[in-house]
Amino acid sequence: MRVWEKYAFLPVAVTEYGSGKTLMVGFVNKESLALTLKTHKAYYYYPKEDKVRKKGAYSGNTQIVRTIKMNCKKDSFLFVVEQKGTVCRTGSDTCFIHDVYDFNESKHEKFGRLILDEEEN
Repeated sequence: MRVWEKYAFLPVAVTEYGSGKTLMVGFVNKESLALTLKTHKAYYYYPKEDKVRKKGAYSGNTQIVRTIKMNCKKDSFLFVVEQKGTVCRTGSDTCFIHDVYDFNESKHEKFGRLILDEEEN
């Protein structure tokens, strides 16, 4: 795969097999992707630590990879996984736990500021 000639690592969006729920975003490099392909378990690259680890190495909450896709520009991946246990270090079933904005609500919270529909500019 020539992608590694351009990038040291790439982002990975991770969704749950069956439900399609967005679980997390991680990174892979050549080594972590090779381990994932070989074992069918999710391995991620941690740029801050410059380390590759299997998801759940400490918590035991692993991911079995069912599908791997790349986007059209070949600069990001999608893993579809069977999540074993919780995905987030907080114990949540998704890492996306902080509401920033909800266009479907009559009252919106944006970056910690409550915005009311009746509010005048």
